[in-house]
Formats: sequence, C-alpha cells, structure tokens
Amino acid sequence: LFQLSGGLVWPSLLIAGVVLILLGTGMPTTGVYLMGVALLAPVLVTKFALPVMEVHMFMLFFACLSAISPPVAPAAFAAASIAGANPFTIGNLACKYAIGGFLLPFMFVFNNGVLLQGDAVKIVTDTALCVVLVFVAALAVHGYVLRSKMPVLVRLAFAAFTVGVLWPMPQVQMTSATASLLLYGILYALARRTAGPVTAPASAS
Repeated sequence: LFQLSGGLVWPSLLIAGVVLILLGTGMPTTGVYLMGVALLAPVLVTKFALPVMEVHMFMLFFACLSAISPPVAPAAFAAASIAGANPFTIGNLACKYAIGGFLLPFMFVFNNGVLLQGDAVKIVTDTALCVVLVFVAALAVHGYVLRSKMPVLVRLAFAAFTVGVLWPMPQVQMTSATASLLLYGILYALARRTAGPVTAPASAS
C-alpha cells in the first residue's frame, strides 16, 4: 500500500477504500473490517501517524459500503429480490444515493470533531462541514435544484467545492463551503422563480 501510493496519505486512503470494497465482494462486513484492521490499518497508523479511532472508523465505513458496491452488492441483490427489480440498477442507484457515505470517511480522518473528538467548537464546526460536504456532493452527482437541471459547468463547480470541503485545510474548507452555499442559494432562487406557483388539478365534474 505504501509503495503503490508513493508514500502519500490521500492516495493511500483511496487505495485502502478500494481494497476494502474489493474484500467485501466475498466476505461479510465483520470479516472485511477485521481484514482491514489487520492489513491496512498498521500502514495508515504507523507510516502516516493517523489517529487510531479515525482509521478504524474509516475501515468500518468502507466495510459496510461494500454491501452496496457493484458488482456483487449483496444488499442490492437482497433488495432486488424483494422489489422484483434489476439488482445492478439498484446497486448503481444505491452508490449514487450514498455518495456522502463514500466521502465521509475521508472527511473524519482529518476532521474528527464529527466523531465527538475535541472541544465543542471543533465538534460543531466539523459536523457542519460534513453536512455541507454531503449536501454539495449530492448536488454535483444528481444535478438538480428543485426541478431545474443544472448545467454541466455548475455541477463541475459543485464537484470542485466538494473537493475543497474535503481538503484538510480550514481556510480552504470554509471558503469552499461558503461559496457552495451561496451558489446554491442563487440557483434555488432562480429555480423558484422559473417554477412558478403550483396549481391544484381541476376536480372532475
């Protein structure tokens, strides 16, 4: 892991997440977590001096997310058998709807206030940043404000803001979060103006 990532922490976390999802194609969540703790956690803790609790939560999150990640996605297959739907369609939609779940582990490794670590100000600030992260990432992935579809460039801007909120520098995080909320406010006002009032359907005579 350390050699593949070039000794850099972000590529190491990305590789670790991919490995955990791949392990989840053949093992249950508990087994994936234990394998991650045994094989991956020592590298992240010793080589990069990342905190132990945050690394373990990182492992647990991706161990759970392997249940909805194609191509196996056992939770999607179980849901498909109940709903009578295509399991691959459900798996892809589950990953799309759970975009926040894929991003939060990278967030709380460096912003551990969301895990109730630190003082009250840090806990509130990090939790608010995590809420903004999930919201902005959902905007970038889904591409709608109310019923108005966003242009591609606007979605790319939200994707860039998502990366900014993830970046472990408080100034970059705050600037990206503020800019994304201001942009959403403008788009929301425009969408409300173009949508117009909702009228009730005429009753049958």
